[in-house]
Amino acid sequence: MAGQVGIDDDGTVPASIAEQTAIAYSNMKHVLSQFGANMGNIVDETFFVTDMNALMDNVEAVYGVRESAYGGMPEVSQTVVLVVALVQPELHIEIKCIAHL
Repeated sequence: MAGQVGIDDDGTVPASIAEQTAIAYSNMKHVLSQFGANMGNIVDETFFVTDMNALMDNVEAVYGVRESAYGGMPEVSQTVVLVVALVQPELHIEIKCIAHL
C-alpha cells in the first residue's frame, strides 16, 4: 500500500506525531477494507519519520497507537527510516505497508 499520512478527512494535520500516527493507521484500515482485508493482513510496514528524536521522545505513545490499531502486539516486520521531508512540511510520519491478500 502506498504510504498513509496523518491528514484527517477535513484536511487537518494534528501537531503531534502520535495523533498523526493514529490517523495514518485509520487511513490504512480504510484502504485495506476496500480490498476485503484488515490489519491482520499486514506482513511488513515502514515508518518514514522527519525527526527521529520526536519519534523516540514519543515512542510509548506512537507504539501504543500502533498496538491499538492492530488490536494487540503486531507480529509484522517493521523498519523506521529517517527522511528529510514528507509531502507537507507539517507531517511527521508516513506509514507504508505490505499486506498479503
